[in-house]
Amino acid sequence: MKKLILTLLKSFAAVTAAAIVMPSVYAGEPTVVSQNGYGIVVSENKLAIPKEIMLRNGLVSETLGGTSDFVKPNITFTYTISPATIASNTVVTDSTSGNVMHVKAGVPSAVSLENDGKIEFVYEGGKVANSETIEKSLIVDINPNAFSVPGVYRYIIEDTTSIATLYNTGIIRSRNTSTVDANGNTVPTTDESRVFVKDRYLDIYIKEEENGTKSIAGYVLMKNNPTNNTNGNILKSEGYTTDDGSGYDSYRNYYGRVSKIVAGGMGDKTHEFPFIVTVENNGAPFYCGKDPNNLVFTEENAYNPQIKLKHGDTFYIQGLSPHAKISYKETNDTTEKYLVKAQVDDGSSNGEVLAGGDTEEVSPNGSLSVNKFDVSNYEALYQANHHVSTTATINPSTRVKFTNK
Repeated sequence: MKKLILTLLKSFAAVTAAAIVMPSVYAGEPTVVSQNGYGIVVSENKLAIPKEIMLRNGLVSETLGGTSDFVKPNITFTYTISPATIASNTVVTDSTSGNVMHVKAGVPSAVSLENDGKIEFVYEGGKVANSETIEKSLIVDINPNAFSVPGVYRYIIEDTTSIATLYNTGIIRSRNTSTVDANGNTVPTTDESRVFVKDRYLDIYIKEEENGTKSIAGYVLMKNNPTNNTNGNILKSEGYTTDDGSGYDSYRNYYGRVSKIVAGGMGDKTHEFPFIVTVENNGAPFYCGKDPNNLVFTEENAYNPQIKLKHGDTFYIQGLSPHAKISYKETNDTTEKYLVKAQVDDGSSNGEVLAGGDTEEVSPNGSLSVNKFDVSNYEALYQANHHVSTTATINPSTRVKFTNK
């Protein structure tokens, strides 16, 4: 991700006469408080705070090279902005000169969030690498002239996205990776306070021009609500990003595969056996087909077509949500009896048998089914924690081979 550069306060403008009577408050031209690397450049009185989702694509590390088919999540994150609660001794200190200014609670009418504070990601297919990020921005609109006097004004931006929304989408909300908690205290890496940091604090620097109008001199985005915002002791933030160290949201795709083997010298290896493949994917689109390099993007909510597989064929299903469920049913449409077993395809002959077996006969017009199964343990993780913070593991049964002998 591109480093986001904050242009901050080239000068503190003169404060009001009321502020000047406070001896601890400087009203002149102190050296800039350096906050380079955090925040977004002010443009037309708008601030853009980035929101990222990391895409986890396990298939990339297996057999398909640098990228593979992926379906991005459909989710709306929600945020609010309001004046922060300010302790009476809260100041901004210039680290070079030592001059300070008091921080004020924000003015409610001076700020708003575009799109009612919503950031919307939608289903979208494409080739994706593992650990690739997608990004949109939360836009803060600022009206400088709504501030009656110049100064430093603080707001709190809250992530109000519900746990139910995260769960329904299949989001993994990772823990804060920083060893500093939301109050700026150092904590062990195993400390329970290292949760996802949902709040951000925004200091907006307002100066007064010579003609009496107000303008934005700069701003600082933070993870905490410090009483002394100096260059060294605040938890500055780049936004809701994977580089921020505050925890981040990720989304993983899952998959299924069913392969056909005809064993024994008397089996017909050219015959195409009919299969019913049923996929429940939480209403989301996915990819499927027999050619892994040319899968079809499908948006069918109820997917249960009949496909045909002969010896050596595989049917691939990719881009599934962690809530997806799959089942397979093979029909013997020949005039011969076959011994049929369906087992986990782990690259050996010893995979777990899911249905049938070495003595299981399937007569003409008979069938063998692998019952519906979850593609991951996401549901179990949610039930255990009501907040999924660990990548769900893939169910080994997603790879199945049917052997007819």
